[in-house]
Amino acid sequence: MAGGRLDAAEGAALGAEWNGRLLFQGGGGLNGSVAPPLGRTGRSGAALARGFAVVTTDTGHRGAVFDASFMADQQANLDFAYQAVGRVAVFAKQILAQHYGRSRPLCPYPSHAQYKGTGDVEDAASFECRPLRAPGSPPPR
Repeated sequence: MAGGRLDAAEGAALGAEWNGRLLFQGGGGLNGSVAPPLGRTGRSGAALARGFAVVTTDTGHRGAVFDASFMADQQANLDFAYQAVGRVAVFAKQILAQHYGRSRPLCPYPSHAQYKGTGDVEDAASFECRPLRAPGSPPPR
């Protein structure tokens, strides 16, 4: 992945029938490897088989599940903590828009795309970027 020092390996899986949802699969432990992007979610089966697009990343470093040696590098630590996931999510959404011809606006963190309530749900213009809010907090006025 280009941009900054991030050297995150990522994997993406796109099914023939997309339900419009993206599942970002975690790597487990301290990450460091790319698991097959199937989106295993417990008893409900693989998310890929249920129509999700699935993406995963090594969060910018290579290593065993509990190998913390990468944390000596400040940038690798930041990538692991939060930067890699945001960059890979934007990259994945660009792939989805190109592959399926459907898009949502790419909102800067900590915002998300929310449907305005009118217009075509396949059109990015029908969405707006809104700030994320904590669970249980009241909706914005």
